[in-house]
Amino acid sequence: MKKFLCKFILFAAFAATMYFLFTPTVPAPAGNALRKLGENTAFASAIFGCSTNSADAAVITSESAEILHEPAPIQPLLLQADSAQAGLFHSPADDNAIEKPLLKNKTSYVIDIDRLLAEPLNYTLQVGAPQVLILHTHGSEAYSQEGGAYEESDISRTVDKTKNVIHVGAVLTEELSARGLTVIHDSNLYDYPSYSGSYSRSLHSVEEYLRKYPTVNVIIDLHRDSATTENGTIYRTEYTAPDESPSAQIMLISATGEAGLSFPDWQENMKLALRLQQSMDRRYPGLSRPILVSDQRYNQHMAPGYLLIEVGTDGNTLAEAETAVRLFADCMADVLGEIVE
Repeated sequence: MKKFLCKFILFAAFAATMYFLFTPTVPAPAGNALRKLGENTAFASAIFGCSTNSADAAVITSESAEILHEPAPIQPLLLQADSAQAGLFHSPADDNAIEKPLLKNKTSYVIDIDRLLAEPLNYTLQVGAPQVLILHTHGSEAYSQEGGAYEESDISRTVDKTKNVIHVGAVLTEELSARGLTVIHDSNLYDYPSYSGSYSRSLHSVEEYLRKYPTVNVIIDLHRDSATTENGTIYRTEYTAPDESPSAQIMLISATGEAGLSFPDWQENMKLALRLQQSMDRRYPGLSRPILVSDQRYNQHMAPGYLLIEVGTDGNTLAEAETAVRLFADCMADVLGEIVE
């Protein structure tokens, strides 16, 4: 019996040694992604059984993201993963990540990216007249209090316009103006005191602005994404700016109205979204999250260049959101500069 036990122990030790020597380690996802606050354990380790480095981010998505692109060898594991929460953003470490803009298509429509990028925008921006309108349907949306305390009007919301997305819109307005664009910033709150009816109220204001300033063809409804799960876990987006400053990521939302509201010209808005995404991918790879193609309308039928943008999440700081829109302003100016007359 003792001889049998000795042989068994020797065999087990040999098998364990061979396993650790010859079993390949799957690297953790690289690049900028969504990170769980206060935790560095890579999501791949928990879900896919991959070994990870403690310095890597825990890659989880909010409901706005999906599995889209990640360098091998982890990609096959991700594609096989049976988890609605699993997802990765394209990585700046991957040279193939900017071949064409990435989409999360929540509609039944087939998006012909190549055709839409090849077609010109069917509007221009007039020199010396208002060109761009920035507003906030959910203006009370705020960021992590780690970046500066504020009085909440609701969870991760405040009516303090120096701490919520209205301040981020003011930064974007300043940056675009410095690049030669004529921008109007609407700093009204449409989601307070009542959240319900926000889009109806902001629509009314957009109608008034367009009556007063008919030269406005580009409208940005600036929000911040929510990435808080039911159990209270908060996730944040991450990007490192060229000057090493921490930055949030940006997600463009292009609507279609497929859910029922009339929006026959939605592809015109999509053209602008694709151009902005392409510019971000070329200038600042990793700054953008995939474009969300929505079946809602979000008032985007009001102008051919109307888009909704999500700057960071409730896990990001206000400073990170500021950095993101400063970078985004470069890309916006590049794209819009081509249609200024």
